[in-house]
Amino acid sequence: ETVRNELEDFQKYLPLLVALRSPGMRDRHWEKITEDVGVTIPHDDPEFNLTKILEMDLHASEEALVKVCDVAGKEFGIETALEKMYGEWEGAELEVVEYRETQTHVIRIEETITQMLDDH
Repeated sequence: ETVRNELEDFQKYLPLLVALRSPGMRDRHWEKITEDVGVTIPHDDPEFNLTKILEMDLHASEEALVKVCDVAGKEFGIETALEKMYGEWEGAELEVVEYRETQTHVIRIEETITQMLDDH
């Protein structure tokens, strides 16, 4: 019964802990948390652990913290998608050719390029 109660008490911290561990968290997000909440979280300190998070009473500012972490997660998703696109387009060559005999030029597009354009 005691273990159950402790787990139930701890469960309220899970959304905050998961949010703070977002892979998209950058220095600018930690600075935003400091600005919004007024607490500096030493995220890059190897001695910073769960006990210290609980001691800081960050749960009181959970809504503001989770909001910043959500933004970081969305930005991370965009960054990841862009990196993937850059990788796919790397090495792609576009050929510029004269259109008929009009002295106008057009881009000749291969099927693979057309498919990449459709995908992105």
